[in-house]
Amino acid sequence: MTMEKEQVLVLENITKAYGTRFSKEKKRVLGPVSLCIRKGEAVGITGENGAGKSTLLSVAAGIESAEAHVYRVRAGLYRRLQGRAGAGGGE
Repeated sequence: MTMEKEQVLVLENITKAYGTRFSKEKKRVLGPVSLCIRKGEAVGITGENGAGKSTLLSVAAGIESAEAHVYRVRAGLYRRLQGRAGAGGGE
């Protein structure tokens, strides 16, 4: 019998779009992307310039908001993020 490790961060169908002051249309810069990180896992985010790596990490840290279908952070981690400016999201 294998025990499944605790989920530390779960993002499902995350998208992020930015508008400009010159256009009402928004340009999608991320997603949709999903990921699940479990306790003890090491994760690397790779991609070309402009692929959305920094945006994904900013959303995961709660620094930026996103159009999220599911966004869960382990309770202890979420409490630490709440002390940072702009931190948000979580269950």
